[in-house]
Amino acid sequence: MGVLGLVIVGTLFVAYDLGSSFLLPACQLTETPPEYSPDKKFYYLSRVLKCADATQSRAELLMGASGKSDKSVVLELGPSFKTLRASWQAAPPELHVQVAASAVVKRSPPQGDLPRVVVTNP
Repeated sequence: MGVLGLVIVGTLFVAYDLGSSFLLPACQLTETPPEYSPDKKFYYLSRVLKCADATQSRAELLMGASGKSDKSVVLELGPSFKTLRASWQAAPPELHVQVAASAVVKRSPPQGDLPRVVVTNP
């Protein structure tokens, strides 16, 4: 590899390093284990993207049916999201969620036969 090749490789490395440090925020994605309804037919889990730049942080609450791989996003939460509490209520199964109303970016109805989601302020 000649000098020109080394210059190009060095330039690309510096550009990548600067871009990943400044242009793309350092983020970490976590997913909670599923929490099952009392009858074990349904579950919910949350996915949280925490970023060094808090304005890029997001969270989702997903719901699914046991034995099926597809999940439905029922709540999308924005950067103002701090805490999310969810619990199952039996007969009929409902998912009760406590989250600040200002944090809710989008609320989608559960798909198919998934139970109702009740959202309240903490």
